[in-house]
Amino acid sequence: MAWHQRLCGENLYHHIYAWGNNRNRIFSQVEHYTYYLNLLEKIAKKYQIDIIAYALMEWHIHLFIYDNVNSMADFMQELHRTHACYYNIETNRIGHAFGERYNNKIVQPNAYALHLSKYIHRQAVEAKLVPDPRKYEWTSYKKYIGLESYNFVKPNIILDLSSGSYVSAGG
Repeated sequence: MAWHQRLCGENLYHHIYAWGNNRNRIFSQVEHYTYYLNLLEKIAKKYQIDIIAYALMEWHIHLFIYDNVNSMADFMQELHRTHACYYNIETNRIGHAFGERYNNKIVQPNAYALHLSKYIHRQAVEAKLVPDPRKYEWTSYKKYIGLESYNFVKPNIILDLSSGSYVSAGG
């Protein structure tokens, strides 16, 4: 597949998703998810990226971000390189943890952004891991419905679109 230049720039919303190498795991234990979330918070702050929503699945990730200063590429490179090094050490493996370049799509702050956040939060339900998005620990959904307070998740754009009442179908 031919390489293509990414759409990027300052003040843009992105849906980013990436798969494990050969669709293999990128998270095997609770500690791997926790490490990634801590890393996500730290590196997002460093690169002035706002995290709108996320879902960490065993074999892939979804991030909905706002890039304040055109730093998405550096942010993603450091995030996934650091996680891959950690994951390889922890699981005694070598090679790429993520199989290909991450994918990103520009998102407008409109009804589609609201749909996207619900799509991201329903990943575990759709994968039949849980019957209700409140039951899956590795998404930002609980922040949206007021059950947890992650300081680094910034759902305001979505909550404003939903008039402050945010419930993902099935949750």
